[in-house]
Amino acid sequence: MDFGFGDIRELAKLLNNGEAEYDSDSDDETGKKTSAKIGPGSVGPPKQTGDGQGNQSDNKAPEKNPKEIWDQQEINTVSNVITRSIEHDPRQRPTFETFYRQAVSTEDVYLQMGMKTPCTASCENLVVVINLPGENFQQVKLDIKPDFVFLRSPKYIFRFPTPHPVDPNGGNAKWDQDEEKLTVTLKLAREYDALNF
Repeated sequence: MDFGFGDIRELAKLLNNGEAEYDSDSDDETGKKTSAKIGPGSVGPPKQTGDGQGNQSDNKAPEKNPKEIWDQQEINTVSNVITRSIEHDPRQRPTFETFYRQAVSTEDVYLQMGMKTPCTASCENLVVVINLPGENFQQVKLDIKPDFVFLRSPKYIFRFPTPHPVDPNGGNAKWDQDEEKLTVTLKLAREYDALNF
């Protein structure tokens, strides 16, 4: 399909909305105004400001705290029902600590033949140590799901969203009566673990 000079002139008239012709060689004010009016934002129906009734309203987004990493809207909770029930529960939240554990063999330490590195990508387990002072082990109920750990007892309630998916059937829990701590070892079930191990 060939375009002639007349076709280009008709296209220029269409873009100028019937205003005075614009000569691309001249730098007069008419050409500058026309090119400023038409842009990607002018495609489609005109946008209304305000509430559609002609009233102007302030649709400003709430100010962000510069120290926050994510907005509240961006946080995706795994189970909102459990989260809401914990927020209003009068029981205490226990202190806890987490760390990663890796199974290291003599090949890894002395011969350095394995593919393991000191980073968390080479760890097989996530260990969560929960301090439960004054609690009886028989009254502690522990649920492990692929994306969180949930502990309930008469004194404490604890919900921990795991940073990686875990195998609910691949871990174990040990109670230390002297220190009143529950150590939960969770087997990580990440997507690319087959490549790392």
